[in-house]
Amino acid sequence: MKNNKNELFFLETLQSTLQIAYQNISNIHWHISGLHFFTIHKQTDKLRADILEFIDMTAEKLVMLHHNAIVDSKKIEQLSRIKEDTSLSFKEDSTQLVVNYLEEILKLITSVTFSFSATVQPMIDEIILSLDKWRWQFEKNY
Repeated sequence: MKNNKNELFFLETLQSTLQIAYQNISNIHWHISGLHFFTIHKQTDKLRADILEFIDMTAEKLVMLHHNAIVDSKKIEQLSRIKEDTSLSFKEDSTQLVVNYLEEILKLITSVTFSFSATVQPMIDEIILSLDKWRWQFEKNY
């Protein structure tokens, strides 16, 4: 089966965007303070676990398609639709940042103008369902 170059580039971009989102949400998780510390700390930990699973699924899908997963940090930064946030102080309003990251990932996925292959589409559906629910939950927090 011939690989679709658009699909491979999309998967590289998705993996990179998920990785920067994971890093930024980890930063919030580690540096959150304020009245809702325990709730946000706990929920960002669960979200990070889901995103890490999606990073792994996407990287493995690239390898299954006889392509390389993205491991170069410069290429990850270049391909990601989310930019790295190096702030070290977060309050309750940081939930808006989480929502923004999730919306950016969902926008990336839903803006695709081609059809995914039969082996990629189920993974994409799983990511959409999960991140859409996380977005809704964090949106309710602010």
